Amino acid sequence: MFFLIVPPRFVSKPENSQVLDGNTASLECHAEGYPTPAIAWTKDGDRLPSPDRHIVLPSGTLRIVYARFSDQGQYECQAINVIGVKLARAFLSVRPRGD
Repeated sequence: MFFLIVPPRFVSKPENSQVLDGNTASLECHAEGYPTPAIAWTKDGDRLPSPDRHIVLPSGTLRIVYARFSDQGQYECQAINVIGVKLARAFLSVRPRGD
């Protein structure tokens, strides 16, 4: 039996976005390939700072609840399978309330 192995390819990538302080931000990231790529996120090159507020949904979307100014920065989505890794980056800006 022959299985075709396909490297990750983005179906949707995160885009630069803004969120108001205290609101929820969502950064989409969905990839396909075979085997199905795993999705991992980093912020400014490091692990996500708050596992209780930074939630990776089964779709690959990163949801940041109760966004704070400290959540502002560059987020990177990594789509990973045995063939390779694809990267996509987006910048999240957090605006203070009242601006």
